[in-house]
Amino acid sequence: MIEITYYNINSGEIEHSKISNYPGAAPEVIEGLGYVEGIWDPSKYYINESLPIERPNIDPSISKTEVLADGIDEVVITNLPVPATINVKGQIADVDDGELVLTFETPGKYRLTVEAFPHKPWEVTIHAT
Repeated sequence: MIEITYYNINSGEIEHSKISNYPGAAPEVIEGLGYVEGIWDPSKYYINESLPIERPNIDPSISKTEVLADGIDEVVITNLPVPATINVKGQIADVDDGELVLTFETPGKYRLTVEAFPHKPWEVTIHAT
């Protein structure tokens, strides 16, 4: 049996894994992908120089998770990886300086997701009242 994990050779992001029960089976060659032996979980690992590496956590600082929905009161999030992509209720923004300032005009719960590969995604819920 052979277990293979395929990854993007440019980013290290794991694409998929494959198990073959055929004796002597060779890994499939796929353009743009490299491979390593074993099954590696893409939510926990990426590949760097043919080695599985644990994905780091995003560890930002957030000023508060409760804010007035007045368009003035701010939530400030710092120490974000650069670059990062932010998703708030389907609204996507790119952060290229490690800091995000948010205001809200409509009361509600807002789930914010930060993605910055190879980091694991980070989520927080902000309550605007």
